[in-house]
Amino acid sequence: DLAMILAVHINKKPKHGGSVMGRQIFWRDRIDAHNRLMRHYLVENPTYPKSYFRRRFRMITELFRRIAEKLASHDRFFQQRRNAAGELGHSTFQKVTTALRMLAYGIPLI
Repeated sequence: DLAMILAVHINKKPKHGGSVMGRQIFWRDRIDAHNRLMRHYLVENPTYPKSYFRRRFRMITELFRRIAEKLASHDRFFQQRRNAAGELGHSTFQKVTTALRMLAYGIPLI
């Protein structure tokens, strides 16, 4: 019976994830967060002096940049990519910052 087949097909759960109707979406403005990180610490004339970066990250900016570059070339996770909706994801610098914070607090990365 066609109605029974349609009912089974409609009630079948999808095999993949994706958007859920009624789920609240949070806009995280990743691009602006990246721009703030760059403007505050990593551009030629940053908002804060280099000593602030050194105190916060326990390294100089040049070392941080080298670490980020090596991680991005070694592991695809640390590269900035577009998500399924076509929006840019977090930048390499944002991902490295988060990984360093997790290590500082003793949170395992895996």
